[in-house]
Amino acid sequence: QGLRVLVVDLDMEAPGLGAMLLDESTVPKFGIIDALVESSLSKLDDTFLADLVGPSALAKRGGRIEVIPAFGMMSLANPGEVLSKLARAYAENISEDGVNKTILDQVRTVIDSVSKINRYDAILVDARAGLHETTPAAILGLGAEEVFLFGMNEPQTFQGYRALFAH
Repeated sequence: QGLRVLVVDLDMEAPGLGAMLLDESTVPKFGIIDALVESSLSKLDDTFLADLVGPSALAKRGGRIEVIPAFGMMSLANPGEVLSKLARAYAENISEDGVNKTILDQVRTVIDSVSKINRYDAILVDARAGLHETTPAAILGLGAEEVFLFGMNEPQTFQGYRALFAH
């Protein structure tokens, strides 16, 4: 429909959107895992942000789908480093002024920074299934006007949703 869409694969433990929506030639240098690690060290500059987003060929008839995969080419080329990056991505992030930046704060900063460069009509975030710190960050904290939740019609789905909504 001619819209610009950003898709973020925040499911770093079970990434899939990058592999589904990007081909080998369009996977960006970095992924969300790199952005979370690097943002704890310094502000992400425009060059890093440009190397974080890859175009998907899925939008063939107008519009644009851009993807921030969980893992970029650097992680895919060095899979032995992914687990340590994952641990650092979730590590406590204390800013220079002593404020603890939550995973929500970090994800919001990355998405806001990318969105300032490329205006999007819609932003879709694939968060980890189940209860995890990234789930409420993606669902409740990013200021979405509409949120769609998907799950199986099973008791554990509704138990998890009850806990999430109670939070």
